[in-house]
Amino acid sequence: MDAERTVGSSQCIIKKMENPDQIFTFEEMAELERRRLVAASLRGTLAMLNSNLPVDKLLNYIVNQACPLLNADAAAIYHLQMNGVLTIQALVGLSTDYIQYANVPLGKLATGRAALSKRPITVQDTRKLVNAPNLDPDLVRALQKMSQIYRSIISVPIDIREESYGSLTLYFVKPHKFSEEEVVLAKDFSIQAALAIDNARLRLQAQQDAITHERNRLARELHDSVTQNLFSASLIAETLPKVMQRSPEKGLEGLEELRLLTRGALAEMRS
Repeated sequence: MDAERTVGSSQCIIKKMENPDQIFTFEEMAELERRRLVAASLRGTLAMLNSNLPVDKLLNYIVNQACPLLNADAAAIYHLQMNGVLTIQALVGLSTDYIQYANVPLGKLATGRAALSKRPITVQDTRKLVNAPNLDPDLVRALQKMSQIYRSIISVPIDIREESYGSLTLYFVKPHKFSEEEVVLAKDFSIQAALAIDNARLRLQAQQDAITHERNRLARELHDSVTQNLFSASLIAETLPKVMQRSPEKGLEGLEELRLLTRGALAEMRS
């Protein structure tokens, strides 16, 4: 046998035969397994960050990873808009009734307070959120429906460099008292979301820089080509009167060449 089990008065103990001095309770074994899963999930998220997936797919991947590891029943990433309202950008588990009206003003509820204060906010009883002042009636109705399903939530800020991007909010069906370790883990997932967004922005900036560089290169080549055509056309136009006097036939050839040069310059400009 690889392990010897002994039953104590209050808990079952596992003693490893290869190291008799190392003893784990079932609870400790479960915690070690959970930490292993957390580490594996974070490694998987980092690998995804190095891919070329769109940012929305990356954020949906993150919320789907965060839920089981924090024992949450739903999760959403909120993005702060220019009008000061946080809207859902990625989600898992939330009902369409709530999503439809779940636009949270900055500084309101756990989601808005986390984004404004840049610190984690926990709510053990979501029914109290309905009584928050100055809420839109649609949001109040959405909160009433949400609080009937989810009793506790935690929201952590998503900050990118110095920018307050939004919040990661996790929802729990049963009342939940959040441990310090759970808050730290939620913050880890918010950092992963920030990295995903920042990397996506950097990729987009690199693509835009490459496009700008290519446009500048084409502009330089176009400028050189058109300049040469116009210079040649200018020389022909200057000599045409004398050529026409000496040889009308040669003059007509010159006019045709002038027409082709100017036409070519126009075509290049259009392209």
